[in-house]
Amino acid sequence: MRVSRQAVSNWENDRNLPDLEMLIEISSIFHISLDKLILGDDNMNKMTEKLIKDTDENRKAKFNMVTMIIGFAIMLMGALCLFIKSISVEYVDKQGFPHENFSLIPMDYLFALAGLIVIITGEIIYLHHKH
Repeated sequence: MRVSRQAVSNWENDRNLPDLEMLIEISSIFHISLDKLILGDDNMNKMTEKLIKDTDENRKAKFNMVTMIIGFAIMLMGALCLFIKSISVEYVDKQGFPHENFSLIPMDYLFALAGLIVIITGEIIYLHHKH
């Protein structure tokens, strides 16, 4: 196991944390359980607090990314409705009844609005939990 002095210094000063593979290797070399290494004694040490905080921030960022993707996918479906409306054939039959895809226009607006609501709601939740 090769670890630089700077890496150890960063670990000791809570500027950085060792990766999981390094923690496993350290625990096996010093014959200490991962629980004892990470959690320390009965009280949480700074490494444990940082690991919990980092995990929580990653989960929040993943939630934000998923809501953004879902919102944009819904908005894309609205754009697809508008595209289909633009290329569809519209005509009046012999009895004088028009054949148009009018329903695609309100669907476009509904998809756009729903996608926007999902994105804004996701951002509000993300920002609320971040602070």
